[in-house]
Amino acid sequence: MNSLAQSIAILAEAATEPAPAADPETLVAIAAVLVLLAMGLFFMEVFFPSMGLITIMGLACIGGALVIAFGVSTTVGVVFLVASALAIPAVVYAAVKLLPRSGLVLEPDEPEAAKPPVEGAPMPGDRGVATSILRPSGTAVFAGRRHSVITSGEMVEVNTEVEVVRTEGARTVVRAVRS
Repeated sequence: MNSLAQSIAILAEAATEPAPAADPETLVAIAAVLVLLAMGLFFMEVFFPSMGLITIMGLACIGGALVIAFGVSTTVGVVFLVASALAIPAVVYAAVKLLPRSGLVLEPDEPEAAKPPVEGAPMPGDRGVATSILRPSGTAVFAGRRHSVITSGEMVEVNTEVEVVRTEGARTVVRAVRS
């Protein structure tokens, strides 16, 4: 029991002694490392969205760096504040610009209108006969072959002559031929 009391007394005495002060160069280096870590975290947030958790960690690093820098001197603190205020938007801008080239963003498909027609599909100007009611989609026969077709919105009755307006990939758009 006596050794436990002695250990507690030694710890209590050590806790009341002031810690040796770190030299300013070490503190500035620690602040700089925190700012660089924050910039890396902000860069990562663009590529790996975390609902703001990575950003909060980056802001905590900036906050810690500013506390340390202002602890060294006001001038050092202001320099770190201005540098951080300029670097954060620059890093985020650079990350956003690099994002499309990173391979993490899917490229959009080419628009439907740019897709070539399917082989054997009727071409614009071809005429056929609706074999079902087109409201607005259905089937029509062109040169003896059935094709799935769609109108631009109007309803076309069965056995009505239709003409192909355009072909977009596998989609054939028709309109009723008016006599």
